[in-house]
Amino acid sequence: MSTPSFKPVSALVVAPREGRTPNPLNIGGQEVFIKVAGADTNDGLCCMFHTVPPMTGPPLHQHQREDEMFYVIEGEVTFQVDGNRTLAKPGTILFAPRLSVHAFQNFTQTVARLLITLTPGGLDRMFVEASSLTGENVAAQFAPIGARYGLSLMGPPLR
Repeated sequence: MSTPSFKPVSALVVAPREGRTPNPLNIGGQEVFIKVAGADTNDGLCCMFHTVPPMTGPPLHQHQREDEMFYVIEGEVTFQVDGNRTLAKPGTILFAPRLSVHAFQNFTQTVARLLITLTPGGLDRMFVEASSLTGENVAAQFAPIGARYGLSLMGPPLR
């Protein structure tokens, strides 16, 4: 019986206002720091810090490969997972399993901050690619990038 291959990883410390990319990413108006990249963990997980301005959030979407966990650090964020809405306040953890249709939106007038962990890792690479999108109809530009990473857009942002 063969043993699964194991590639050791190194310990990692990432300071505040630092990430694994040279600059923070801009994803739909949200400042995103990749704190732990998939490459850091042999794609075991990735972890990102999102600053969510008022009235921002991603469209409804579905991951084919990743489970996603959200931890609300600051502010209030409305989450929807498979049609069920939850208002999450600081200290709340929300888990969206792979294949769930989900989104979040900051409906308040103050900034929210989230720590988002995805397993397995690797979706951070999609965020790096998507951060270069600009101009009209970013959602249409994003769709083929998301598709390469097993992410499907399922509807508009929450209203």
